[in-house]
Amino acid sequence: MVKPVYKRTRDGTSEFFGAYMHEYGKNKMSQRIGIHAKTEDDDSASEVTQYAIEKGEPITDHSRPTSKTITLSILIQEDTMAKANKVWSKLNKWRFDGTQVVFKGAVVYYKHLQIEDLTRHGEKYTSTIEATMSLKFVHFAKTSRIKKKGKKSNGNKKPTGSTKSAQTKGTYRKTKAGDTYWGFHQSFGTSIATLRKWNKYPDRKIPIGVRVRVK
Repeated sequence: MVKPVYKRTRDGTSEFFGAYMHEYGKNKMSQRIGIHAKTEDDDSASEVTQYAIEKGEPITDHSRPTSKTITLSILIQEDTMAKANKVWSKLNKWRFDGTQVVFKGAVVYYKHLQIEDLTRHGEKYTSTIEATMSLKFVHFAKTSRIKKKGKKSNGNKKPTGSTKSAQTKGTYRKTKAGDTYWGFHQSFGTSIATLRKWNKYPDRKIPIGVRVRVK
């Protein structure tokens, strides 16, 4: 039997649930959704290159962790089907809006999650919804910004065309979650050593949303 992790009191009656969810940053008792998780699966994996690695290259440039996946088999159990449908609608809204949520069950407890999939099964009960849910863990990259010292003014002297050309030469792109020098190498053919020289970011800590040179 699953140990209850959430107690809800309503109209003088106490109800116990095997798990609960709420929006991240909104953890009042009234903001929690009580559910019963029959199974809680926590899956972690990494993507590793299938190609040969150049001798001397760090292995970390050729593998990267994929998003953690949480898979749940749940029961939404309420007094009436109307109340159960209300909970189901709220979960679907979180999924549609990409809301960051917290899940706490008997085994799994994570704070930064997004609902990836909700599947409702055939109705077997009068006031309970049986469903499966999958959630993805959201990774956040730490970035450090260095303030550059301003250069002395040269009066009204405008930069020459050659200077502008030197600044814009090359191919650039804006980084997104999961980008690595290895991935840029595979896509653009630029050596990993050259990418490091151009962009100066550590191999596994490329910030998200910055402009990097890739070719």
